[in-house]
Amino acid sequence: MTKPFMHVEETPIYFEEDWQIGIGGGLWSTGKAMALYFIDHPKLIRSNIQSIRCRDVNKGLQALELGSGNGLLSVCLAAVIKDTIGKLVVTDLDDHLELMEKTVRSNGHIMSFDSGNVDDSKPRSEVKEHRWGEFDNCDIDDK
Repeated sequence: MTKPFMHVEETPIYFEEDWQIGIGGGLWSTGKAMALYFIDHPKLIRSNIQSIRCRDVNKGLQALELGSGNGLLSVCLAAVIKDTIGKLVVTDLDDHLELMEKTVRSNGHIMSFDSGNVDDSKPRSEVKEHRWGEFDNCDIDDK
């Protein structure tokens, strides 16, 4: 991947679709609309996030995306609020994990992925399987 798919402010976002894994592997019109909202309103999003930021300022905000599919919106959100978010858990079914991880790793300039190589200046990300209605394995506070 050499050419950015889009930019959030000056930050390049890298992304590839893979429809072979299922419907979550592609970019839906609603996902594109949300990504464009992030691009067009970063100051508003940061302001809103600041108003709900957790009380432990040193810990940072923790977020969970349910049904990410390909990881694009998590990366876009991290690009907008990277100085506010401490951890972002990106979830979907098992067959989407490889694509989500690829998207997150392709955007290492925005978010850290490897637990052994954490950069405190970037949000820490984790890709996990999650089946809707089952909440045993999506605890964002476990690390």
